[in-house]
Amino acid sequence: MRSERAVLVVVVISLGIKLALLIPAHSIYPVRDAWDYFRTAQALDETGRYVTNRPPLYPGFLVGARRLAALGGEGALSSLGGFFAPPESHPVRAPSDMDMARFLQVLLSTLTLVLVFLLGRELFDARSGVAAAALFAFYPCFVGYTVLFWAETQFILLNTAWAVLLFRGIRLDSWRLLALSGVVLGLAALTRQTMLTFLPLLLVWMVMVGGRPLSASVRRAAMVLAAALLTIAPWTLRNAGAYDAFVPISPHTGLALIYGASENPLAEVKKSGATPFMGHLERDQLLKARALDLIRADPAAYARRVLTKNSTMIWAPGSLVLEHLVNESYGFPKLPTWAGRALLVLIVVSYVLLVVAALIGGALAPAWPTTLLFVAMTAHASGMHAIATGFHRHRLYVTAFAVIYAGFLLSRNSSELRALLSLRRGIIAAIAIAMFALVIAFGDHSQLIAQWEAL
Repeated sequence: MRSERAVLVVVVISLGIKLALLIPAHSIYPVRDAWDYFRTAQALDETGRYVTNRPPLYPGFLVGARRLAALGGEGALSSLGGFFAPPESHPVRAPSDMDMARFLQVLLSTLTLVLVFLLGRELFDARSGVAAAALFAFYPCFVGYTVLFWAETQFILLNTAWAVLLFRGIRLDSWRLLALSGVVLGLAALTRQTMLTFLPLLLVWMVMVGGRPLSASVRRAAMVLAAALLTIAPWTLRNAGAYDAFVPISPHTGLALIYGASENPLAEVKKSGATPFMGHLERDQLLKARALDLIRADPAAYARRVLTKNSTMIWAPGSLVLEHLVNESYGFPKLPTWAGRALLVLIVVSYVLLVVAALIGGALAPAWPTTLLFVAMTAHASGMHAIATGFHRHRLYVTAFAVIYAGFLLSRNSSELRALLSLRRGIIAAIAIAMFALVIAFGDHSQLIAQWEAL
């Protein structure tokens, strides 16, 4: 009971901070991908047309926010930040919808905090769960993304939820929990389709380390696979009618490949012949063909880019939260220089410390199979975004699992740590930290430096 009370205190404090952040966040404008999400939600709600090639679940969430706002629930939320209301000329004139969406994301993030506690308790013990929940609650990037219109808050919730259901389902040998895990995993893929390519790794892990007899592990993996595919299937059938082709979730790989293959992706988009007025599938095929031409033209240069830039970009310190603070066109009230720079230092330092703690915690964790799944997830994210480039936000769902291992480490006392430490575990931790240090040393920090100077 003491751990539940501690988590309740963390929930209340965290919720208070995020609700307070809604006031200045009222003025943040949706830009780039965020604008596309909102544009898609408006079109879907008003005309029934799906006007983007992105996965459907986050636009669907925004449609729900619009409809709740239309019921009159937005009044109090809008009045919170009326002083910061966007200008009439803003292309997406729906401040009440935005306020409702932000408010709902605060609730989603708070639910994720509880799930982080449950996952930490499931994998280790209640102390680990409480420590992980506290780290999640106050980690600056998790807090910041609750008021930004990107899919990360929803994606992190779904990934944490399927993990809780999966580990509990395996422990209790519950087919119902395993099926629910597959359903939630399918919903995560409908938020970001990279989870579809992670599914085979998860299934291999379940078969290899899921216990004996082997036939039971295979049946568990088959249950998760079937539930995930059945969840995705209705959207795949919709795509078959829309594109007259087999598109499991989204025709959105070409642009990602171009970003991974070129220093000037926008110029390459123009050279591809793709235009915004084309059909989504035709545009994606042209972009994909252009990306493959770039790779084939100079494979050595592409390999260097993958190793020296793409691979480090996703794990280098930094955050899109900082970009919203620096770029005044995004609408966030300008911070004093000292406050902006202090926040930048907080974001960078907290990230580095969290990763180091997670790496040590992973090396010392007593049950290696769960750590192996975390390693597989990290390797998958690294590989996917090395090929097709990645941004800081693409690591956040992995970071949510990192807090579990950091929480395990920070909740151990000195005698427990000494009992866990061995030469082999120490070497593993040292190698992992050295690899992370190389990422920081050779990563591109020009954007971070520019943000420091702009603040």
